[in-house]
Amino acid sequence: MGLSKYIDEIIERDYAIIISEVPFKDVLIDLRSSHILSSDEVNRLRQCRDHKDAGFEFMEILKSRKDQDFFEFCKIIEDSEIVNVQRLGRKLKAAAIKEGQARAVYVHKGVICDACNREIVGIRYKCKNCPDYDLCEQCEIIPNVHSSSHIFLKLRKPGSAKNQHPAADSAVVHTGVICDSCEQEIVGIRYKCKNCPDYDLCEQCESIPNVHNISHVFLKLRKPKKSSESEQLGRALVKLLIR
Repeated sequence: MGLSKYIDEIIERDYAIIISEVPFKDVLIDLRSSHILSSDEVNRLRQCRDHKDAGFEFMEILKSRKDQDFFEFCKIIEDSEIVNVQRLGRKLKAAAIKEGQARAVYVHKGVICDACNREIVGIRYKCKNCPDYDLCEQCEIIPNVHSSSHIFLKLRKPGSAKNQHPAADSAVVHTGVICDSCEQEIVGIRYKCKNCPDYDLCEQCESIPNVHNISHVFLKLRKPKKSSESEQLGRALVKLLIR
């Protein structure tokens, strides 16, 4: 898994300050209750000689975690009673948010992933079949994490889910639906743009950077919409004729 490169760079930039300032042994319980560390990892860190050794050990563990864990770590040290540690937590969090936005990686403030219970950083997957169900991009790929028949909105930017409505039922070969990037019939996951009247991507093309406007919202459809054969063929024919 591992942290995003830009967060890794922030940690490397302030590595010495983090190690020297943060009283790691004093926050082990918080790190465990936030599921950043396992009980075994907490016990291992407790056996370290001092705060600095525990810090070195923890930072190596943190680098293997998700971006959400880094932000949770920032929140924990922001709540410290030590003023310098509070400032460091705010500084790291602000730097990560700024760098993430510059690289189109957003923090969905107040939106919690229903699988890992972390605030969502990066892509947010919002279930359109459930009243309040969201997944981060790391948890969304976990097999059977949620009903495979449910439709998810793929949201890159916070607030982009407003005024969006659920599509019809969702399956594996999307007969008659052509990818607007590679111009092939979509097999597998179909990404349907909710901002454009007729724009679809296959899962291979959807992963291409800047393939489409990043502010647009995509429905992630695992199953094809139920429509008549004539409607499907007519839509495919129109797409081919206008190229």
